[in-house]
Amino acid sequence: MRILDKYILKEFLGPFLFGVAAFTAIFLGADTLLKIADYVTKYGASSTAALKIFILALPRIIVYTFPMAVLLGALMATSLSGSSELIVMRTSGQSFSRLVMPIFLLTFLISLCAVAFNEYVVPWTNRKYEQVINIEIKRNLNPGVTDHVILRDVQNGKIAHL
Repeated sequence: MRILDKYILKEFLGPFLFGVAAFTAIFLGADTLLKIADYVTKYGASSTAALKIFILALPRIIVYTFPMAVLLGALMATSLSGSSELIVMRTSGQSFSRLVMPIFLLTFLISLCAVAFNEYVVPWTNRKYEQVINIEIKRNLNPGVTDHVILRDVQNGKIAHL
């Protein structure tokens, strides 16, 4: 890997990771934390159940933030800085497509990882999220089985169906 590729990837990774963290924090604050506060106040959820919900909600949110973070990182890396580094690279004979090729390859790898993450990790965490809400917080356990239940349909003082 050339020094130029390493430099461009370093310029991409900083804003990308910042974007993942910032957009995840925005989504968490706007939706998940409000739901957790509602569960704590309405159902009296414990702090461990609230922490479980918080952790299990992260994968679903992170998958949404990857495209936005890639866009942020790519825009910041191609503008590079105020000292016109991209112009210097272009005038030294590098084509724009050659300069952004490391970003394209890394974003393709990120998108493949995001698809795999969305296919394997997110469904499992969503199931666990719903289990924590239904069993630990709302305490809606599955109904039990009872024996010897008799249902009668009484019409005009007489049993019509038993």
